[in-house]
Amino acid sequence: MCDMLGISTSKPLPLDERLWRLFFKRGRYNPDGWGVAWYWGKKAVVTKSPRKAGCSTAERFLKSHSTARTNMVIAHLRGASIGGIVCENTHPFHRSLFGKEYVFAHNGHLDHTSQLPIGRFTPYGQTDSERIFCHLLYWIEKKKIKAWTRESMAWLAKTLRVINKDFETAKKRYGKMNLLFSDGSFLFFYHDIHGFNRYWTLQQYKKQGYTEDGPCFVVSMTKLTRERWARAKQGFLVVVKNGEVIYCGTG
Repeated sequence: MCDMLGISTSKPLPLDERLWRLFFKRGRYNPDGWGVAWYWGKKAVVTKSPRKAGCSTAERFLKSHSTARTNMVIAHLRGASIGGIVCENTHPFHRSLFGKEYVFAHNGHLDHTSQLPIGRFTPYGQTDSERIFCHLLYWIEKKKIKAWTRESMAWLAKTLRVINKDFETAKKRYGKMNLLFSDGSFLFFYHDIHGFNRYWTLQQYKKQGYTEDGPCFVVSMTKLTRERWARAKQGFLVVVKNGEVIYCGTG
């Protein structure tokens, strides 16, 4: 069923060993691949593998990236539903547009993605997830969104709710769609309109635990720490910058 983790902080911080051990441990429920994307300045760095994550995976990952410091992370554990267990189908996905590097991860399943226009953004793999990503890039390019504003965020919230619904509206069918993506400046999180795979968010403002100092925002399918987590709102888009929520709405 997949699992995702998103982190946005006010300043670059080292990858936290405790958090990654807790997250990768959940690879036993999603054994078909793992991936982590973070930003080094404006450059997106993506590490992924079509293998099961575990404690040994966390150790190797943290050891090889011991000097990495970032204020934006998106991680994914895959439970395959569409497409083979290969690197091309492993999240997060990565593309460039308007001089920005977008990374994207999806949890859920949509039957109607073949109907979504993608323009020049051809998927490398076979997943419905990457097709959704290409569809969003198609619209972002078409609307010429080179800098995100509150107006464009509201448009995105409406667009995601439309994608979340099945096109066969007479049957009132809905897909299952939780999304995490980023352009390096903003972390975008959309929670499924019917609350598929309940997600939790954590907002911190002062020094405590792994956040050091300054605002920190975390979204996860499970409460990874003992802090006070909040249920994510169904059908809402949350946009975070430097650890603080700057938009939360449905359009």
